[in-house]
Amino acid sequence: MDIEKNINSIFSSVDHKRTYNRWMILRCVFIKLLFFNIK
Repeated sequence: MDIEKNINSIFSSVDHKRTYNRWMILRCVFIKLLFFNIK
């Protein structure tokens, strides 16, 4: 999962809480899309 590694690297580089919250929302969306694709 190269995409997941990239997302994790972005999380580690994020310092601001606002951007972090945005990435958390995006990550939730990515996870939902992945689950839908699996099913």
